[in-house]
Amino acid sequence: MILALGIGILVSGIAVITTCRSVAGFFHLLSGKDSFKTRVYGAYYRFHSYYWVAFWLFLVLHLMVTIVHVGLPSPGEPYFLAHQIVFYSAIANFLLFLAVFTSCKSFLSFVSLFTSRNPLTGNIFKRFYRFHSILWWMLAVSFIVHIVAGIIHAVNT
Repeated sequence: MILALGIGILVSGIAVITTCRSVAGFFHLLSGKDSFKTRVYGAYYRFHSYYWVAFWLFLVLHLMVTIVHVGLPSPGEPYFLAHQIVFYSAIANFLLFLAVFTSCKSFLSFVSLFTSRNPLTGNIFKRFYRFHSILWWMLAVSFIVHIVAGIIHAVNT
């Protein structure tokens, strides 16, 4: 169950990252093509907000099942170090995904439903959004650490 939910996180995370305009802009630089203007990408991008919902659903379920099955790392258990690495990288992933999500224009569009002033025009968001791509790279590194540590732990147990 933990693995299936983790795969759900991976698939929905890939959908989120490939529909992120900051990341797609990076791939545009590599390919030299304007992927934003294609009909296929436009149809795929249209569901960006729904990919976020699927991602958060998989993430919360993965977290709950993992804590129920494995519990929190505690000193004295045989795989304490492995559990710590997986657990703390998961916390880092969660915080980084929260930062990426709150710097996403989709999130701010959602917030604008509840406020009279459009948050996309604020200076705070503009300064925070500048780091959106950097947050994605930090998350990628943290995510790889979590996956590798989880695989190593699963193989060794």
